[in-house]
Amino acid sequence: MSKSFPKQIQKASITNENQLFWTTLLVNQNRIKLLMKIIFSLLFGTKKTLLRQILNFRTYILFIYCCS
Repeated sequence: MSKSFPKQIQKASITNENQLFWTTLLVNQNRIKLLMKIIFSLLFGTKKTLLRQILNFRTYILFIYCCS
């Protein structure tokens, strides 16, 4: 006994799912970029640049954690 939702509600839920997907994708891309910066700082940078990248990553993770 499944009731069909009105088309507006179906469209809204699809839009929300798409938004969630793209937001998650962007968050993951940013996380990967920051990790790559940390790795390159480890390989080629100085301690100062490495510390800066690690602090950027930590504040980014805290920001994501607080927003979710």
